[in-house]
Amino acid sequence: MKRAVFGIDSGVSKVLIDAEAPERERSGSVGMISREVWSTSGATPTTETRDSTLDQPINAMVHPGETRFRVVTFPAGHQSAMHRTRTIDYGVILSGSVDLAMEDGSVTRLDKGDCLVQLGGVHAWRVPADEPVTIAFVMVGAQKAG
Repeated sequence: MKRAVFGIDSGVSKVLIDAEAPERERSGSVGMISREVWSTSGATPTTETRDSTLDQPINAMVHPGETRFRVVTFPAGHQSAMHRTRTIDYGVILSGSVDLAMEDGSVTRLDKGDCLVQLGGVHAWRVPADEPVTIAFVMVGAQKAG
């Protein structure tokens, strides 16, 4: 997956990065691929051209004030454990379908083109067995709820 990063360097707007996004298979999740598009540690754009995603571990921890832009492919048949992240997540289903299971037992099917907003609730991802699903996420670090 190609990514293009645009910004300001020495006072001039320019292309900072035009290359493939770092891609890694998630440890403990066979076939689950994460592509770290970008991350920030604060809300102020920086003129620094260093690729901050290369020195960030791929995990769900995003501290308050930090952001992650991540594209994840879950393999066909993948089922995560119920979990909670301390993030506000905005997602778009790029391909495939996924069931989002919630703590109350409800399940919502999301298909290609659907959007989601996850506000720190306990949830699990369940991918139908026929094809993988790819989801683009923007994760915003939040304070612990309740």
